[in-house]
Amino acid sequence: GRANQVEPLQVVRYEGGQRFDNHHDAGTVRPSGAIQVVPPRRIATLLLFLTSIDEDDDDAEGVPNGATVFPSLQIAQRPRAGAALLWPNVGLDGRPDARTIHRGNPVRGTVKYAVNVWICAEDVGDRGVASLDLEKLRVKYGIGNAAAAPVPFPPPVPLAPAAPPAPPAPPAPPASSSS
Repeated sequence: GRANQVEPLQVVRYEGGQRFDNHHDAGTVRPSGAIQVVPPRRIATLLLFLTSIDEDDDDAEGVPNGATVFPSLQIAQRPRAGAALLWPNVGLDGRPDARTIHRGNPVRGTVKYAVNVWICAEDVGDRGVASLDLEKLRVKYGIGNAAAAPVPFPPPVPLAPAAPPAPPAPPAPPASSSS
């Protein structure tokens, strides 16, 4: 895709029990479960997590605090700073894939920040990322000069270290020979 097929990035902030109920990024979910496509047709979504929410923040029923949940796929992804989720909103036939109906679970006791990146089938014209005048945005929001050092992105959350390899088995005792 080209940059004019990417909608402007959307930074989202959830706190104090805020959530986003079941929805589909390509359109409106009807009571029948059918998805009515609305333009521009979002064919894929990239969700970038800017903050982490720890496992011990789950509620008493084990509902992951602030997780992105795909009920049909039985997937719940907890926010991890620097991680991302990428999913298709349509199947190979180009029709909305109902399996990607998802929600943002309520956020409790912390703040969740994420960035939505929607990739569209059609050109979004002057609404697209390619049309952004970054210099005007920099001035409007008072962001340092263009030559300033970039803000460092948080490092990915490291995976748990692998278990050490098992020690080698002792050699078998030599066969005894008797005469």
